[in-house]
Amino acid sequence: MESIYLGRNLSYGVDYEFGYSPFYQKTTLKSLTISDCVTEIGENAFSGCSEFTDVTIGNGVTNIGRYAFDGCSGLTNIIIPNSVTSIGSSAFNGCSELKEVYISDLTCWCNIDFENTYSNPLYYSMNLSLNGESVTDLVIPDGVENIKKYAFYGCSSLTSVTVPNSVKSIGNYAFKRCSGLTSVTIGNSVTSIEQAAFEDCSGLANVYLSGENPPTVGSKNFATEQYMNIQLYVPEGALATYQTAETWKNFGKIQEFDVTGINEFIEETPAIEYTADGVALTNAIGKNVAVYTASGSQVVNIENYSGENITLDKGYYIIAVNDKSAKIILK
Repeated sequence: MESIYLGRNLSYGVDYEFGYSPFYQKTTLKSLTISDCVTEIGENAFSGCSEFTDVTIGNGVTNIGRYAFDGCSGLTNIIIPNSVTSIGSSAFNGCSELKEVYISDLTCWCNIDFENTYSNPLYYSMNLSLNGESVTDLVIPDGVENIKKYAFYGCSSLTSVTVPNSVKSIGNYAFKRCSGLTSVTIGNSVTSIEQAAFEDCSGLANVYLSGENPPTVGSKNFATEQYMNIQLYVPEGALATYQTAETWKNFGKIQEFDVTGINEFIEETPAIEYTADGVALTNAIGKNVAVYTASGSQVVNIENYSGENITLDKGYYIIAVNDKSAKIILK
C-alpha cells in the first residue's frame, strides 16, 4: 500500500510502544489524504510512516493526537488547517526533514493548544508560511487574547514580533529558539510573559513595552548577557516603575519612548515598499505623512505626499498616514 484516503474517524486500541494503529510503521506509504469529514487524527495514527512525502489534512480536523506523525522523517512540508485547535504530545517528533509549515490564519494558529515541544512542527521546519509567504515580520492579529505555549517555538526565520493590545499573556516557550528575532513590541494589555517565552532568542536587540504597568516575567526568559545588551523601551513616565520591577530592573539600558499611535497598526494601511535607502508608500498619495523614531521624535513631515522616496537611516520607525500608523524596522 502506497497511498491512503481517510474518509472518516478511525477507532482502534492504542499502545505507545507497539502502535496498534492499522498504519503503524507502514514504510511503504507515501501519500495520505484526510477528508473534511475527519475530526480527529488518533494517537500514533501514522507513527513510523517514514516514507510519507505528501500529507493533506482535511479542514474538519480539530485534534491531532499524540505521536500521530511521530517518525515521519520523509515529510518536507505540512499544511495545518484552521480547524485544528489542539496537537498532542510529540505529534511531529522525528519529522526531521520538515522545511516549511503552511497556515492561512494567524489567529487560529495562536489559539492552538500544543502539548509539548514536538507537538509543533516548527521545531524542525523553523519556517512559517502564511498564505504562501514566509513570515519574517510577525504581526499578531488584533483580537488574539493569548499567545499559547510553544506557538512559535523554534521559528528562527522571524526577525520581529508585534503583539497588539488585545493580547493578555504570552505563553510558556512561545518564542523560544527564535534566534533570528531582533525586535519585539509588546502591547499594553500583556500582564504576563510566561516561563522561557523568549529563551534562546540570542539576536534580540530591542524590546518595546507599551504598558505603564510592567508585565510579570517567568524564569529563563533572558540570559545574563542580554540584560546588558538589549535596549529596553518603556512608555514615557514609566521609567522609574520599570527600574524597580522584577526582571525589568536587571536591564542596563532602559529608555522612555512615546507610544502614541504605536498599537494602532493596520497591516494594509499604509502599504510600504522598502527601497535601497528608505521607504516609499504606494497608497498614500495626497495624504499627510509623518515619520517618528521609537523615542517619539518626528523626523519626516510631508503634507500632500506625492509618492517620493523617504530616505531613512537604519532603525525602528513609526510611519503615520493621516490617522493610520505602522511600525517598521530598517536593517
